Order: sequence, then C-alpha cells, then structure tokens
Amino acid sequence: MNWHFSYSVSRSFPFRYFTILVAVVFIVATVLFSLFNTIVSGYELSISYSTSPNATMEKKLWYDRPGFAGIKKLKPRCESKELGQQQIFHTNKYGLLYTINTVEQLGTSTGDITLPSLVYLNNPLENCSVNYIRLELQMDSRTSQQISWSRWGPSLQAAVSCFTETNLGLMRLNTTVSYDLVPPSTAHPMNDPIWAGAATYGLLRFVKGDNRNDSAMWWSESLMSYSWVTVARAMEDYDLVLKANDGGIEKSTLNFFPNETHISSPNFFIMQWYHLLTAGNFYVGTANYSKAPDKADLEQDLYRKADDLAKAFHSTISIDLGMLKASNIITNATALSAAFTSFNQTDLEKYANVPCGPAVLNTTVEKQAEALGTPNVTTSMIFTNYLCQLPVAKVPASLIVSVLLADLVFLRALWTIVALVAIWWAGKKYDRVDWCAGCLASTQVASTKKHLLAGDEGWEMSETVAPRYEGAAKGQVYTRIGQAHGTSPSGNSPY
Repeated sequence: MNWHFSYSVSRSFPFRYFTILVAVVFIVATVLFSLFNTIVSGYELSISYSTSPNATMEKKLWYDRPGFAGIKKLKPRCESKELGQQQIFHTNKYGLLYTINTVEQLGTSTGDITLPSLVYLNNPLENCSVNYIRLELQMDSRTSQQISWSRWGPSLQAAVSCFTETNLGLMRLNTTVSYDLVPPSTAHPMNDPIWAGAATYGLLRFVKGDNRNDSAMWWSESLMSYSWVTVARAMEDYDLVLKANDGGIEKSTLNFFPNETHISSPNFFIMQWYHLLTAGNFYVGTANYSKAPDKADLEQDLYRKADDLAKAFHSTISIDLGMLKASNIITNATALSAAFTSFNQTDLEKYANVPCGPAVLNTTVEKQAEALGTPNVTTSMIFTNYLCQLPVAKVPASLIVSVLLADLVFLRALWTIVALVAIWWAGKKYDRVDWCAGCLASTQVASTKKHLLAGDEGWEMSETVAPRYEGAAKGQVYTRIGQAHGTSPSGNSPY
C-alpha cells in the first residue's frame, strides 16, 4: 500500500475581469465583516450602578441604528431591587422617608397574597392614598435638647397605601411616613447660624432640603416647617391655660381621617383628639368648626392650626408620591398664599431658634414663586440604586485582535464559496476546465500542428505561445490567423 502527500495543481480562471471583481468584493466584504465583528465581539458588559434604570436601559449605541437590525448585540440591562418589610425609602422627589409595612399581590387566583418583599424596577407609584394622619404632641418625654429648641414638639405620622404594576402583577404597598422638624437626633452647637446648620443637624426633615429644582417640594418644606412651629406655639399657649385649672397637659394625640375631596374645606378631615393631663385625667372629643375662628379660644385655635399642619402634611405626601388627582395646597396658588399669610411673625419670634424655611414671610408668595416656577405634581418612583450591566468597548489592542481574527475566518469562508461557484460556472460553460495547464498546452500544440501539416488555410507559426508551456519548444505552437490568441478553432473553450 502506497501512501504519500499530494498537492493541488491550479490554473487561472477563464473570466476576463474576475481578479478585479474579486478584489472589489473582498474590500467591501472586509469593511462589512469588520463592522459586524465589532458589534458582535468588540464589546463586553461592565457592571455599574444607576438610579435611573429606565433611562439606562434605553441608552442607544451607534450599532442600534435600523441598518444593523437583526444582529444579536449586547444591550444595557438592570436588575430588579428587592424591597423588604420595614425597609425605609424615599422617592425621586427627595422629600419624606417612608417605611414599608406590608406588600400585597392583588388579583391572584387565590385572592390577595401578602408577600415578604417587593421586587421593584423603577415602576411608577399609582393611586396612592393617605388613610389617616396622627399628630402626637409631647413635652416631657422629648430629649432635653429637643426641649431646648421647642418646649412642645409636634410629631406627625401617616398611613399611606400605593399601587404599582410589576412583573408579578398589581402590587399594593402599605407604608408609614413620619415628620418631625426637631427630631431626637437633633444636635446644634450654639455658635452656628440657625439656617446654615439646619440640614446638617437633623432639622427640616426632607431628604434634600432647599430643593430649588422642584418648586413643589420647596414650598412643601417651607409650609411644613412654619406649620410645625405654629402648632408648637399654640399647644404651649393652651397648656398654660390648662395648668392654671387642671394641672396642664402631659401629651396629646390628634387623629385626622380624610373626609372630603377638596382640601380647602374645613371638613376635609374628621378629627379626634385625646389629651392626657398631668393629673392622670383624659379629655377625649371631636373638633367642632361650626363657630367662627376665635384666637381667644385657645383650644379651638390649637385644633385649627393642627388641622392646617395635617393639610400641609397631606399635601406634601401627595406631591412626594405623585398623587396627580389629589387636592393639595401647594398647587393651588390662592390656598398657598392664604396659608403663608396666616402665619404670624410675632408668634414665630418666640421660636426663632427653630429654623423655618426656606421660604420667608417678609416676601410675598407670588414674588418668591417667580424664581422657582409653577409647582406641579409629577409621577413618582421609589429612589434606589440598581445594579446594571452596560456594553463598553474592549481595550484597543483586544478589539483589534478579536476583529482581525474574526475577519480572517469570514474572508476565508467567502473565498471558498466564491472559488466553488467560479469553478462550477467555468465547468458548465467551457470544456477542459479541469485540465492542468501543461496538458492543455500539449493538446494545443498537437492540434495546431495537425492543422498546419494538413495545409489548412489561415494557420501560421506562433513564437509567443510555446515558451509558456513545458515541453512545447519555441516555434512549435501554431495559431489561426486573425483569431484571438488563446482561442481554439472549436470555439467552445478559451484554453
């Protein structure tokens, strides 16, 4: 058994412009393959964090144009965030802090299901509602530093429910939200300017204070702080009266339940109040707004100002959670102006050490609003950081090598296809296409010599053909006069 290596014998294709055409096609193919390989293998995913996953995932790269449609490419993607019970969050309005109490999946085949957490991906909060507001008024149970700021401290808490649509379906989020202008964490050196240190030392309990990029939240922060101080002053005045008769108040609780749709109504809330006296007695009742406001009636004055604070809190929550259809003071220019007009500068002077603002009372609401723009309510989302993966180009050296190797593979495959098609077409159109060059030359020599010896008219000696082929001596190849060199008399082959 004989075994040996072999090699192929090649010859030129019998097409006039084949070389030029192949060169042009391969230059164009190289450009297209380079673009394709850059898209497919020139990018890799890099981990990053984003607070706006929707905008991150909607980012377009140069290869996202319609011309590159159909090519599987890397796209930005972000992972959902799991928000569990008792987790604290704030919205993209940078306002109040909310605590998740329960998460419910609605409309399942087995009814509503309570879940331990919410799988969230920047879904809009919808149809939020304030279920009730509780106002706690305390004095002695507060820290000494709190009392040094304000003897009485209103502390607000509200129960709020929101809906959001996730991949699991419609979810209900039950939360609580709190506000205290002078919380227990307050710490303020006496030599610091009041306003300059307010946010630093735990006052003005908004995530982002003096937010001039959002006029609605700016006015909400101002309205809440002034209303808080006004209630603290009213409670102190009322307590002084009771001390002369019943020993004063230890603490008070005022509950507000939403009743009517328009916040300017005096009956917007149904209010219930509870006063614990220092002697141990309880006063319980419901506020009555049937008679005209009378500042001399300190109890009624307290309830009215507490009602204003609750409305300010309700309005702030409405804006912070994007309650587009809810009635609120901030977006009502008349109600907002009336609210700030009602604040008495004299009443606030006693609490001058408690910073209020950033709005000021010695300038009209209209004047201050000119620089901020019209307050509006917009859709809100829970603000958090999301883990995202973004396509980034490889380093130049790695990019060039990966694209070059891929181009070589594609170009080699393309040449194989072109060669097979050209060979098939040549074999279909011409005879002797599978003959080697030497065999073809020998056949041509024999054929022309035969014609010459036979004395066929129109044949002569050719001195230019013979040197091309091994074994064909110069002067031994003959061609027909007037016929193109390389064309046989038979007319069906160019060889």
